[in-house]
Amino acid sequence: GGLMYLTDAIVDGEGSRFPMVGRLNCEARMQGTGLRLGYVTATARRDHLLARAGEQVRGHEFHCSELTGTPDDPAWSCQGSFDAPRHEGFAAGRTLASYVHLNFAASPCAAKRLADAASGMQP
Repeated sequence: GGLMYLTDAIVDGEGSRFPMVGRLNCEARMQGTGLRLGYVTATARRDHLLARAGEQVRGHEFHCSELTGTPDDPAWSCQGSFDAPRHEGFAAGRTLASYVHLNFAASPCAAKRLADAASGMQP
């Protein structure tokens, strides 16, 4: 929900538009029956809060919305079992918003970076 909140707007199944924060240059559109469910490997496109450029993390997606357009300078390049590689997520400073729910057990470096950031240490 945090990713959707940071978009320009959420558009429901009937086409009604609900303005959001506007931090990301895109909208979240509800898909109704268009559930995206599956595991993904996400590769950091650049350094950010949880990963350095080129590092990979594993996770899953579970959502019924899609972004129209891609946020400026997406955080991840994702490859899942359900589609072609695509850019996804947003990162700036201590903000990381993404549809990917990370598996920190499979990505211990990302977990350490998150803990370091939360404690005020530089990762």
